Amino acid sequence: MEAYLSHELPAIMREQTIIHGGNQSWLPKKYVQKSGCGLIAGTDLLLYFSRYKKGCRTELFGELPSDGTPVSSEVYSRLTDRMRKRFFPVLPGLGMSGWALMVGVNLYFLRFHLSLRACWRPAGPKLWKHMEEMLSKNIPVPMAIGQNIPFPWTNHRLAFYMKKTDGTYAEVCRVKAHFVTVTGMDDSWLRITSWGRGYYINRKEYEEYIKKYSSMLVCGILTVRKRRK
Repeated sequence: MEAYLSHELPAIMREQTIIHGGNQSWLPKKYVQKSGCGLIAGTDLLLYFSRYKKGCRTELFGELPSDGTPVSSEVYSRLTDRMRKRFFPVLPGLGMSGWALMVGVNLYFLRFHLSLRACWRPAGPKLWKHMEEMLSKNIPVPMAIGQNIPFPWTNHRLAFYMKKTDGTYAEVCRVKAHFVTVTGMDDSWLRITSWGRGYYINRKEYEEYIKKYSSMLVCGILTVRKRRK
């Protein structure tokens, strides 16, 4: 089982530094900086569609370059603010659930008459199959790492890794209650972006995190398919 996007997430430039995918810590509102990871995941998904999927560019992305030119962080910030107001409301201290992300993406598809449908899929037995299908169709996969259940104030977290030049993986941080975008997978690892940087998640560790510390009700992925006529 191995699948990867055909392109990196669209490049964003901030202070002469180029990253791929957005970073909520850039955004002006304090509560969005803390709780806006779902907003970023939804925006990056639709930005990828706008740039790389035929017939999916809409007026909302009109000021963004359609080629590989990086988007300035100022333009990206304005875009995410429009997305927050129209499709992806962020609740202070709570952020956004996977179900709310699904509703926002579907509202976007309906508003711009795109024959697509988003579905939120809790982290059940077919999770990896759905993810592989998405990536093989060149679609980024928003994924939730849920909060601790039933005690959200506890501090159990999932590890993020960086891949070293010798092919081994080194842990760099741990997270909970967070959205990431999956850009590739193999039998053991997920390649993701978060805060505009590339990381890896161990698949078994994600499964164990759900079983021991969280719940499939708050962990899962967003899938996109053509709408049935």
